Amino acid sequence: MKRIKIMAGIVAVMLAGVCIFGGCSREWEVYTGEVEGGPLYSLEEIYEARAIRWRDFLNIAYHNGDIERNKWLLQNFEPEPIGEPGEETALKMRESMAEEYNDSHSEATAENFSIKVYLGCYNGYYAARFSDNLSDYPAVYLGPDAYVYEVGGIKFDCPYTTRIYLWKEN
Repeated sequence: MKRIKIMAGIVAVMLAGVCIFGGCSREWEVYTGEVEGGPLYSLEEIYEARAIRWRDFLNIAYHNGDIERNKWLLQNFEPEPIGEPGEETALKMRESMAEEYNDSHSEATAENFSIKVYLGCYNGYYAARFSDNLSDYPAVYLGPDAYVYEVGGIKFDCPYTTRIYLWKEN
């Protein structure tokens, strides 16, 4: 009986350690920060600032089609509907992508970009993947993990498009 109590105590301490140091704290449900700069932000920047909720990242992964890749995270997840951005917002998002792109292609305009996958609006940040007609995409399939990246333990796949960007009007 004494061994069972000791083992139960050890397990309780281990679980508390995992929550404190390993990940339970990721599941924040309040916005704790804003990101400076903009109007385009990477998922990494938004994650570091906690500018959107943890469940918003899961919603982005779900609508991005990353359900199998994040099966254990999305196991009991109830996705929220994402709707569509208005025409004016979509144009501003594409204009911002063109401005970002102008460092390497001075001829880039909003017309060169399209929103390939819209992933929702979270705390005023509109998430999307873009494609453009200025880049040469590989003509061969590079494999299932060639375009996968991870943010906060969540895997995102972005084949033949940009990574996921979040746009917020300044």
